[in-house]
Amino acid sequence: MKQFNSQNGLVHRTFCWMIGLLIFLSLSGVRCLQAQEVTGSISGTVQDRSGAVIPNATIVAKRMESQSRFSTTTNSLGLYSFPALPIGIYQITAQAQGFQKYVGSGLKLSVNDHLQLDITLQVGSMTESVEVAAQPTAVNTESSTVGELVNGDQVQELPLNGRNFIALTTLVPGTAPGGAGGLDTFDVGLVGGASLSINGNASNGNLWLVNGVNNLDIGSNRTLLVFPSVDSISEFTILRNNYSAEFGYAAGGIVNVVTKSGAQSFHGDVFEFLRNDKLDATDPILQAKNKLRYNNYGWTLGGPIFIPNHYNTDKTKDFFFSSQEWRRQVRGGTVTMNVPSLRQRQGILDPTCSSPNSPSPCVPQPADPEEIPAILQNPNPPPPTIIEPNEGPYCLSGVTAPCITAPGQSPAAGTTPIQFDPNAAAELARYPLPNTTSSTSSTNFIASKPASTKWREESARWDHAFSEKTTLWLNWIHDTWAQENTNSLWGD
Repeated sequence: MKQFNSQNGLVHRTFCWMIGLLIFLSLSGVRCLQAQEVTGSISGTVQDRSGAVIPNATIVAKRMESQSRFSTTTNSLGLYSFPALPIGIYQITAQAQGFQKYVGSGLKLSVNDHLQLDITLQVGSMTESVEVAAQPTAVNTESSTVGELVNGDQVQELPLNGRNFIALTTLVPGTAPGGAGGLDTFDVGLVGGASLSINGNASNGNLWLVNGVNNLDIGSNRTLLVFPSVDSISEFTILRNNYSAEFGYAAGGIVNVVTKSGAQSFHGDVFEFLRNDKLDATDPILQAKNKLRYNNYGWTLGGPIFIPNHYNTDKTKDFFFSSQEWRRQVRGGTVTMNVPSLRQRQGILDPTCSSPNSPSPCVPQPADPEEIPAILQNPNPPPPTIIEPNEGPYCLSGVTAPCITAPGQSPAAGTTPIQFDPNAAAELARYPLPNTTSSTSSTNFIASKPASTKWREESARWDHAFSEKTTLWLNWIHDTWAQENTNSLWGD
């Protein structure tokens, strides 16, 4: 018996140290953890059938998913309030001396909800109860905010090409993609776009939140820092107008995502979604298929944290939820770019000898279409001339100086050999040789190269109830994104 008490005390002390450390870490980073509301509230008045208010009535809100209880009492005016409840399905009970117990079930509380639920108690014994199986619709009379909810069923059940929750934002009235390519509902990472116009406001004027923390890349104002897996999202709201002062920063709308938390029982899933060109039809025009390998797979797991017969045996204090998701994508594509020309590889960087720093002697060189697109002009009268932009024409028949040495002309005697820095030579070796020319652009290299994208996300959440009035939760999300592509990206 002593040994059991000692172990129980050790577990309790260890847990307390863990809680203390987590609180310290949370408070030490309070500047970066400033968050907006990710909960809901329930308030109302308790009265009897005659309309007289009932003070000192005990009100208990029980979250059905975790069986966590939150309690309060009515004041002298019969008012009660739960200002910050986790989202979920609630059972509301009310008790007062000389009245029957009231039990109302099935009250759905979503993020940013401010619900008013007035309760009428009937005279009778406290051992008697009045159960309301179908809870009347609670009315939001405390806030003038205009917004819509996208619930968990919609997030998980609606078909999403790319499994990106951003696609669901367009279900809300008053939203529209912000310009061509601005709202990318398929890609994630730096190439993903979150430009969404809400109520006609600028598409880069919105605030994107995950569990109350700013999730917007403020460098571009068009993409997100993390893209929560649709399997880890509980629900999200889009506030379009008249939102409260706590939502600063944004002139457009507020997209507030809340991730899932654990419950009393263990739940999880394993999934994979795939696409492959071997399953696609052949293009009737090209008579070929573009290479495509797309695999989106992962898992989720949530439930209670407990030690049988030692800690949290009723499974109402500690809960966890974790998930991982991977995306592997290979798509056939064409790479077009500008690489150093053959002349530039020889060290000739000033073909017209126009720079005052040009070495002496300097030999003028002919125009090179691999460097700058040749422009064909048709003067009147002919013949036509080909010039390089901002440079003189070829020394062709009928053209007067100044001009560029015509192709085939021998260089002047006594040309100083060009010296190469070994570092520059090593860098040049990394570039392919030009293989094309263009009369409309500076592109001098074209090749077929599949683009590869690799993305991985880990997410974890911990919820702990200290009492019926104090709770704590911590959330961690980490995205890893890499794209193998020779084309550059803004922001890399």
